[in-house]
Amino acid sequence: MDRNIIQVFGLPRSGTNFMEWTLNNNFIGVNYVNIYTKCDTQGLREYGKKCALKHSYPNLNHSDYALVIYKTYDEWFKSMKKDRRGSASQQTYDEYLMVANNLPKDKCLLVSFKEAYNNYEYLVNRIGELINVKPKETIMKPNGRLNRGGAGVGETNEKFKL
Repeated sequence: MDRNIIQVFGLPRSGTNFMEWTLNNNFIGVNYVNIYTKCDTQGLREYGKKCALKHSYPNLNHSDYALVIYKTYDEWFKSMKKDRRGSASQQTYDEYLMVANNLPKDKCLLVSFKEAYNNYEYLVNRIGELINVKPKETIMKPNGRLNRGGAGVGETNEKFKL
C-alpha cells in the first residue's frame, strides 16, 4: 500500500493539486504520490467507489501528517459550479472542515488557499517544520493554474484568480 509522509486533503476544487505540486517541487525526499482508495466522503462522490484519497475525509491512515487546504464556502461553491462538478452543499463543506479540525494539531496543518498562495514561502517553511524535512534552498511557486491530475501534470498559462 502507498504511504506518504504527509497526505494532502481538500474538497474537490479547493487547491489540492496546488499542494501536491508544492510538496513534489519544494522538498527532497518527500516523493508525494496521489493515492487512490475507496471514497469515504458522502455527498462528494459515489460513496464506496474508487477516488483520490485527497478528496476523502482528512485522516492519518495513510500518512504521519495531514495537510488540509480549503477555500471559503462561497469561493468553493462558485468553483464547483463553474466546473460543473458534483454536489457543493454547505453541509458537506462544514462536515469536511469539522473532521479536519478534529485531527491532532501537531499532525495536521489546516490552511486556506488564499493564505497558502499569498504567503507561499511561509507555507513551505511551515510544512517543512511540521514534517521535519527542510525545503529546497530555492522555493518555487506555481505561476499558473494546475491542470487536473495533480502533482505530475504541468501548468497552464491561466493565472490564479484570487
